[in-house]
Amino acid sequence: MIPFIIVCNFLYVGLYSSQKSAMIRILLAAVMKYFWLSISVKYILKGFGIKIPEPVVQAFILPQLFTATLGGAIVFLLEGYFSNVKSR
Repeated sequence: MIPFIIVCNFLYVGLYSSQKSAMIRILLAAVMKYFWLSISVKYILKGFGIKIPEPVVQAFILPQLFTATLGGAIVFLLEGYFSNVKSR
């Protein structure tokens, strides 16, 4: 599971960094993270014959969308704060 999470975080940062609009980069990165982890636990790992308990599968689906969106919003706020501090 860890390699999928690592790939997911690289994709998240890459998509977040590539967009100009704050709303688009937060939502695009969060939705991508949601889809990647959902596909990973539902199909890819099962394709390798790895059994994942259903509560773990559920923990890697919808909560990831919420936490990724919240994390993007927090980073957006921190970017604004630190850019103001830096310009002083």
